[in-house]
Amino acid sequence: MKRFIFLLLAFLSLQVQGQIRSKKVFIGKIPCVIWTPANFDSSKVYPWVVALHGAGEVSADGSDAQLTSKIVNNYNFSNLLSRADRLGFLVVQPQLVLSLNEWMPGFRPAYINQAINYALANYKVDPQRMYMTGLSMGGGACWEYVTSSIENANRVAALIPICGTWISGDWRFIGSSNIPVWAFHAADDETVSVKATQQAISNIKASAAKPEPRYTEYAKGGHAVWGTAYGTDALYTWMLSQTNSNIVPDPTPQPVPFKPTHKIIRKDGGIDSVRIETL
Repeated sequence: MKRFIFLLLAFLSLQVQGQIRSKKVFIGKIPCVIWTPANFDSSKVYPWVVALHGAGEVSADGSDAQLTSKIVNNYNFSNLLSRADRLGFLVVQPQLVLSLNEWMPGFRPAYINQAINYALANYKVDPQRMYMTGLSMGGGACWEYVTSSIENANRVAALIPICGTWISGDWRFIGSSNIPVWAFHAADDETVSVKATQQAISNIKASAAKPEPRYTEYAKGGHAVWGTAYGTDALYTWMLSQTNSNIVPDPTPQPVPFKPTHKIIRKDGGIDSVRIETL
């Protein structure tokens, strides 16, 4: 409870002081928030972070109200946002929408690419310094994105999954793309087992990835260790030093159309009571 109050006050302080700025955009039907530092200069090229939220921040209907309440006014990324303001990088936060059937595994890489391509087309962000992070379900989305295709893996300059859910993908893409990884989890996490991240790290090492992945495992902290992880100053020194040499900047990136391959049938309206059908 004390940590919850501390993080909430920190986030409210950030908003009241009017430092980092949020802009709500809708990429087609995809809600997204772009965070820019207070001294943002539109003529300058910035490093940037794609931040992927957890299951609690999924929008029920893709509305502006849900984007405001669950993303703009959410405290989970407060430590990340305060560093973005202080160190001068942008944060892109797409919001998954339940009614679009895009929150389930298998949909997120194409969804994320639309947010990435929007930022590349509308902001001077450095395509060679695009970092990706996520917490809980969003941590799993990080793993899913880079193990879904070599093209996706090649876009990421560094990956920071926190207490990420387990996914099944091709872990060799991380090794082939030489993505620097720093993952975080707590041993006493009762929501997402620490074994998910332990296995992910094991898989990356087995792919002969260079550099070897970094892994911080807290003895205590439960599920919500993202406040501690994002409060680690050494993380940003490490992250901002990474540059992706796999890609050549594209001056005119085009949006990647989202084409769902499955649909979700809700039995009783609940997120946990669904079945998936092939379209």
